[in-house]
Amino acid sequence: MRHYVKKNWPIIFILAYSLLVMLFVTKSSPLYYQNDWVDLNCFLTVGKGWHHGLIPYKDLFEQKGPVLYLIYLLADLITAKSYFGVYLIESVLFCCSLLLIYKIARYYSKKTHALLSVIIVPSLLFMSPTFSKGGSVEELMMPTTIYLFYLLVKLAHQNFELSKLDYLMSGMLFGCVLWAKYTLIGGYLGFFLALSISLIMQRKWRALWQSWSMILLGSVGISAIVLLYFKSQNALYDLYFNYFYANTNLYDGKHVDIVHKMIASVVYYMQTVNKSWLLYGMLIIGLVVILVSNGLFEDGKLQV
Repeated sequence: MRHYVKKNWPIIFILAYSLLVMLFVTKSSPLYYQNDWVDLNCFLTVGKGWHHGLIPYKDLFEQKGPVLYLIYLLADLITAKSYFGVYLIESVLFCCSLLLIYKIARYYSKKTHALLSVIIVPSLLFMSPTFSKGGSVEELMMPTTIYLFYLLVKLAHQNFELSKLDYLMSGMLFGCVLWAKYTLIGGYLGFFLALSISLIMQRKWRALWQSWSMILLGSVGISAIVLLYFKSQNALYDLYFNYFYANTNLYDGKHVDIVHKMIASVVYYMQTVNKSWLLYGMLIIGLVVILVSNGLFEDGKLQV
């Protein structure tokens, strides 16, 4: 036991730190009387109903994806009469994010310094509206986003090639994001495109085939599970109508053309930046530092 703790103490520390931090950050924590955020309670209602035999979209109308409701079903399995299950899942997923940050930092620093980054970075994450009350889909999917950064760092240190497991995992996580909130898949699409272009430019055809075969296996596998389940429940059309059609055509109660949607998106983004100016300012500074330090490209290869 002592040997196990000594060998894995960074993981144990990060898990304990996550549980402690989330006690204060999320309103699903036992320290709060209740989580009064309307959206979270809608998610939890669908998860609870699913747990008790109701089918999302067919019996309960909501507009997020089934992966999100599966998470809340698990929360209801943990504890049906409080938000503790939600708090526990939030803490575990936040721990996954911090573990990925730790693994990224380990490429550049010693173990103790990497752990220091794990302690500091959350203060930046908590500036984001994602953590305003706890339990949002953006918060729960954050490990999938940080995983992309981890893969980028790993690519730079492994001659722009990853293992089959890395590609398979990226495909599976893409599938999870797609079926949790499909508007969050942009980062994955950009990563897959950049990866493909890089491998094509280097004429690594075998690596290109291997990457896409594993990515498709992972993403199609997750999608097949979702579609087959709702097909078996005679709820495939309900899934399409609620998750895709309603979100794109009925969300505001009226049809809005693509131009107005783009303008509204820009306005909303600027409002978010204005509320979190310190966070976005630091992100811009970090981007500038990356661009001007040692050159992003050298000898035709991406440098990190």
